[in-house]
Amino acid sequence: MADEKKDLTVGAAGIVGLGGYLVVLALIVIISIWNVVPPCDVRRLIATELTPSQVLTAGGERLRIRGEGFELGVTVRIGETKPLAAAVISPLEIVVTTPKHAVGRVAVVVEREGLPAVTVPGGLEFVEKRPTAPVVTSVTPAQVLITGGEQVRVRGERFTAGARVKIGAAEPAAAQFVSPSELVLAAPAQASGVVDVTVQQDSGTSTLPAGLQFVQTRTAPAPLVVSTIDPETSSTGGGEAVSIIAPVSLPKPPYASADRLHDRFTWTVPGSSRR
Repeated sequence: MADEKKDLTVGAAGIVGLGGYLVVLALIVIISIWNVVPPCDVRRLIATELTPSQVLTAGGERLRIRGEGFELGVTVRIGETKPLAAAVISPLEIVVTTPKHAVGRVAVVVEREGLPAVTVPGGLEFVEKRPTAPVVTSVTPAQVLITGGEQVRVRGERFTAGARVKIGAAEPAAAQFVSPSELVLAAPAQASGVVDVTVQQDSGTSTLPAGLQFVQTRTAPAPLVVSTIDPETSSTGGGEAVSIIAPVSLPKPPYASADRLHDRFTWTVPGSSRR
């Protein structure tokens, strides 16, 4: 009986010893392969955009640069100034304080050791005084009835409270200030045709030529054909992102917050008691 226990003990020790040996051998092989053929280096440095695109010549403003591959040690060169150490918010975003600089547009270059430097598209413009005049970029809907009364949203930049909107031949009307980039007002009654839309405020005016069309009857929109919904199922808890793809540009739905991009928008599914 004692001999049998001894044999079992020796056998178990042998198995444990063999297992440990195999583990060590596997580690040696992995380390050897790592040293001879390092893993694929997918590191890359990309700079896609910066905000704001316009800063004052006095410097001292926070400049955010978005892209990929940012890590500790990354620097930013603005124009001919010396490289500036950037604060890394994430691998996708860095922040740097702008230096003093003469008026003009300059290149912004992001550098990281071991990788080619990249230039941010568009560069950065230094100005002595930031413009305050409004800029109108779009009006929605683009078509309203001649009877008037429909809600119109004017989008752009640098809108202020108290702004007035002139639509075609109508007198300028007070608009509801939603944000510096959006105004809302009711369309006036007007004859059929395409008219300009102008925003007027103390800091200046801006006109969007042919910004709005007045019609007697609204043109029916083209039928929408959805080709793909991804994913096709969702949990009742909601909160999941759903991509809807169609062969034509999709209108932004009024019932959901969606990000539209060409023929795709992403919609966040609300919670529901049904599947």
